[in-house]
Amino acid sequence: MKWFYNSRIAITILFSSFFLMCKAASGTVVDRYGFTVHVRLLNNVPGDTVFLLLGNEIFWSPIWNDANEKIGIADAGGEVHFQLGRVEAAGFFTLFKNKVSKNSKGAMNRRKPVTRPQFWEAGDSITLTIVNKETAAGTNSIIRCTGRGAEKYNARFELLDNPDQKARLTDFQDENLLIKWAKLAESKMQMLQGWERQMSKLSYEVLKADILYHLKYLLIKQPQKIFEDAKGYAINRNVQSYLQAFDDEKVYGLSDSALALSTQFLYFRNAIYRSKATKLSEGYDIDSLFYYILNEPIQKVRDRLLASFFLKEKLPQQTADEWFATALATMKDEQLRSVVNKAYVFKNEMTGKLLPDDTLLDKDRLPVSLASLKGKVLVVDFWNTGCGACAKLYADVLKVIKDRMKAREDILFISIAVDKKFNVWNESVVSGKYTSADALNLYTGEPGAKHPLVKNLKVTSYPTLLVVDKNNKVLQYNTSNLYNVEELTKLLDEI
Repeated sequence: MKWFYNSRIAITILFSSFFLMCKAASGTVVDRYGFTVHVRLLNNVPGDTVFLLLGNEIFWSPIWNDANEKIGIADAGGEVHFQLGRVEAAGFFTLFKNKVSKNSKGAMNRRKPVTRPQFWEAGDSITLTIVNKETAAGTNSIIRCTGRGAEKYNARFELLDNPDQKARLTDFQDENLLIKWAKLAESKMQMLQGWERQMSKLSYEVLKADILYHLKYLLIKQPQKIFEDAKGYAINRNVQSYLQAFDDEKVYGLSDSALALSTQFLYFRNAIYRSKATKLSEGYDIDSLFYYILNEPIQKVRDRLLASFFLKEKLPQQTADEWFATALATMKDEQLRSVVNKAYVFKNEMTGKLLPDDTLLDKDRLPVSLASLKGKVLVVDFWNTGCGACAKLYADVLKVIKDRMKAREDILFISIAVDKKFNVWNESVVSGKYTSADALNLYTGEPGAKHPLVKNLKVTSYPTLLVVDKNNKVLQYNTSNLYNVEELTKLLDEI
């Protein structure tokens, strides 16, 4: 009996110690939900900077990136280490690095991704070895992963990121398009089955969703290729097959959690809603797009699509507040609600803000103070050389508005470029591609996009368009109506 009693004490102590060890290990968010990434990028040298951006790429925007970007510095061996603690149990991350790209205008630094988005889960401790392989088509990154949780990374590269496995479904005249898609999907599903036992159920489902909906997304992301053939629109079998893809609501037995995490499913759903909201040759109707997203049946998917909508879309001035309130009332994900709140604060912070009293340079390289422009209504657009959307805004909207308002001496069009080099900027002005000679053309000079005016007005994408009243207050900031000829005309007529 004494032996039995002592054994019970020993077993009790053993289990108590094990319980306390487990409790200590899970006592912090980092231990429970953290993950670790070691990056071996073969062209790294000590001191190089690598950026890790957390989150699904549908959220990428200044508001999101500021809060979710981590910075790592290469050590003496050229490796970069990230140790992260998160409140989620799973998600995506992407690695970036500054690269120098050269064009006819000189050299410039651009942040380029060195991986496609990678799916992580709590407890991962992995080493990513990234090799850049030069091919006739360009540079491809080959990724090999080792460590705890590595299998899902290797499976993702083999099935999605490997150039040899990518789908090339671009010929919309091919009547067997969907048949080819089905065969390719079946092949990838068979390959995926070989990985099923090597990863968690969630990882498996997210990768499965990404494979299936990547292929379906390719079918609908460029509907104009089909709509161009107006004559055959009603009878063309390709069009009929295409439209059937819209109505396919199958989710292949995947969980809501997996669908909400799948980048390709989210792109697919957003593309469907955007296409349904599109008027032929007129672009999409943003009101319809918002309400399609608002009625997405899967709550977790709806939360993500709404967050992306408010982070990336230019909102109508008259309904934006109502849309924010409606979205927040239906969203359940607290982190995404916080993101939408930040977007709302940003919108209201910029409206009514005084135009900063900064100085820019004109074509004679003379300083122009913005404070000296008080007393006029200002239509201000920010752009940069090489920006296709900036050229389109000028050609489709600003050029038309300037002609309509030429009798209004109280309206001044100010065109501000963030080009650093005078010659680059001056050539663009003379070309008439981005602005006209009779606008007040200014540029930032050497600071470029880091000029105090750009930072104070939180200009993070181009073009950015705003209207300033005669008291130098921002009346409307980058709202959707400013990009519409009739609505911008109406606004200026009312001032």
